[in-house]
Amino acid sequence: MAKLDTQILFFVPNLIGYVRLLLVVSAFCFLTWECYSYFVVFYAFSITLDGIDGWAARKLKQCSKFGAWLDVVIDNVSRSLLWAYIHPMCAVISSVEWTVFVCNHQLGEGWRVQLLSQHNDSKDGILLKKSPKGETGIDSLSQCDTDQCQPPLLVQRIFKNNFRSPFGVWAVAGLHVLPLWMMGMKYRVFETSLHFLPHWLPLVGVCVLASGRLCCAAAELWCLWRHVALLISHSGPNS
Repeated sequence: MAKLDTQILFFVPNLIGYVRLLLVVSAFCFLTWECYSYFVVFYAFSITLDGIDGWAARKLKQCSKFGAWLDVVIDNVSRSLLWAYIHPMCAVISSVEWTVFVCNHQLGEGWRVQLLSQHNDSKDGILLKKSPKGETGIDSLSQCDTDQCQPPLLVQRIFKNNFRSPFGVWAVAGLHVLPLWMMGMKYRVFETSLHFLPHWLPLVGVCVLASGRLCCAAAELWCLWRHVALLISHSGPNS
């Protein structure tokens, strides 16, 4: 059995993650107390730290599988709570996000590269994870047809340079900012605390962010389809 490295739990980027989680919990406490402005501030600060923890991990050479997992979990928890407060039916959106997380997490930290690569060193097109007895489970999926798994042009543009592209920034903004923006509109933050902003900004902002979220949804649906295609592909008599 591998030895646990508990020092990873105290890496700087992971400590930032714990602070983010505390900020999210505090934000929703303020929301319960109808302190909407404080809610927006605390939640926005959590989003800001989301970018800082990644930078800290690279700068301090403290990247870890746990850190990558923790970062996405905190993101999903935060957005799930937001969507739940906006409307009960928005739980569908957060459910899709969690499902995509489950599908992609098995590929490890380099899931974006794995998703976009047509050829892989492993025989199955994704990372093979073997048990101590040498058996392979759900990770040893056969490679689906190249045409079926080929990412559409939109998805390629979103993932390009690790989301550091116009479409990537647009999709990520829709993913992270849209629910917060809609919360601000629902609780009239733009009409009270942010009354100095142009009156047309909330509507224009929600349109831009919603279209970005649709781009993100296209990428999510492709990830789900690729995972399903791998699950139903045939590689032998035991498939």
